[in-house]
Amino acid sequence: MDLNRFLNIYHSLVADDKGCKIWPMSKQDRGYGVVWFQGKQHLAHRMAYNFIKDTITKNLWVLHRCDNPSCINIDHLFLGTYQDNIDDSIVKKRHVHGISHGASKLKEIDVLIIRFLIHFFSHREVAKMYNVCKATIAHVSTRRNWKHL
Repeated sequence: MDLNRFLNIYHSLVADDKGCKIWPMSKQDRGYGVVWFQGKQHLAHRMAYNFIKDTITKNLWVLHRCDNPSCINIDHLFLGTYQDNIDDSIVKKRHVHGISHGASKLKEIDVLIIRFLIHFFSHREVAKMYNVCKATIAHVSTRRNWKHL
């Protein structure tokens, strides 16, 4: 796709009731629009920001105020770091943590009990009780993991 075609598509899009301009072409599994430009695949919202608003400097992300990955409305986009993206997801309650994390072996009650048990048993002993590694117990006890409890 050339730049003029991309810009024509962008300007022809009508915003939905939330003001989002939804990328109408190819999308990734997670909903982000995809554009082939100069032989490489690019994310449509990054292309929109880069060509309509401002150049994206190295190590910056283009974040969505609207939380709609298919949206390319530059009024909904802003620059931020990786950490800004994480912080934004936490504020908007999109950050997966605790039992909602797919890889979690522990439940909230387990974490609370573990934090009690570490006063009486070693991390290794508690890890054996819950069939997890010693590092998991250390992260639970120092609140590196399960901070919300």
